[in-house]
Amino acid sequence: MNLNYAITRLLRGETDLFASVTLNKLFGKKVLFVEKPHETKDWVKVYAKNHNVKRMYLISPLNYREFGSEKKTFTDAIGELCFFAKEQYIEVIPHLHLPKKFIQIKNLKVDKRTFIAIKKTKEFFSSYLGKPITKFSFGFWRVTHRNKHLQKAVTVLGMNLTKREFHVYDWWYYFTAKTA
Repeated sequence: MNLNYAITRLLRGETDLFASVTLNKLFGKKVLFVEKPHETKDWVKVYAKNHNVKRMYLISPLNYREFGSEKKTFTDAIGELCFFAKEQYIEVIPHLHLPKKFIQIKNLKVDKRTFIAIKKTKEFFSSYLGKPITKFSFGFWRVTHRNKHLQKAVTVLGMNLTKREFHVYDWWYYFTAKTA
């Protein structure tokens, strides 16, 4: 895969996983999505310092089961990364993966359980960062950002959904044995 191929695919409006990863790795080094904090937290700290990361999307502690972790281990790792980001002046944006029904059903209404999950995620990050949370991100951006009910739920809680931007994932590098 070369850069010309990736850019050509992007300009034509065609997407594939390889082109997407190539462009994100090239242009997204200052934005980091952390989805496996219990396994990558030490690597994330080194990467963030070496690449002058400006924004870190941190997975919600409510998603611990999805990533094969115990709740306390997952939550402690996220908390540690919150404190690290605060010390390094890195903006933290909460990132919550929703149940698969939000991917499968277009514009699914937000039930009470989902609203509470969004609210709990906001409260967790606000308490660790010591400031109000004004931005929020859902997993599966391609689908969830178009859901007007999710947008409304986030707005009711005083936040805005973030727009998509080039980024890298912690597991792209960490699990392919690349160094920061």
